[in-house]
Amino acid sequence: MLFRILPCFIALFFLFLPTLQAGGKKPPPARIGFHFEGHRTDGNKLVIGREIYGQTRYFQIAPYFSLKDVAAFRSFPADKNQGYGLIFQLKKSSHIRLRSITTDKRGSWMLCLVNGRLCDAVMIDRGVTDGTLVIWKNATLADIRSLDWALPRIGESPERWKQRRKELKKSLKKKS
Repeated sequence: MLFRILPCFIALFFLFLPTLQAGGKKPPPARIGFHFEGHRTDGNKLVIGREIYGQTRYFQIAPYFSLKDVAAFRSFPADKNQGYGLIFQLKKSSHIRLRSITTDKRGSWMLCLVNGRLCDAVMIDRGVTDGTLVIWKNATLADIRSLDWALPRIGESPERWKQRRKELKKSLKKKS
């Protein structure tokens, strides 16, 4: 009897495992990661190799900035049919970190992942003092929709953002 019930309990455990691991929380609607260039000698647990403009470069696995550091965003059409670009305005608490890391890492590369996908890599040519990070290409409309749910647009009031989220929710319900 126990041998018949035990597989059912095991199956139920693995069925609900993702919910248990997340603590019942919904995953974030969008993910953003800004990864700075590391060194090949750091090892495969700390850096990952990516081909950027024909050269293999190694980037830190842990993002230096993520969605929690971003206050607002804006999208724009990229050049040469390369999707969309994104401008991220960082929160005040992240401005100082951005200024210091971009000053220290001048001459190295920064990689941006949006929703787990490589969007763009940029060379840091000077310290960024205005608190904005720009991704010039390869964002999709799906990325922009997920960011619309997670973040306000640059210059948008909190009331307008709440209203826009309600409209997005209604449009999703109509589609399903």
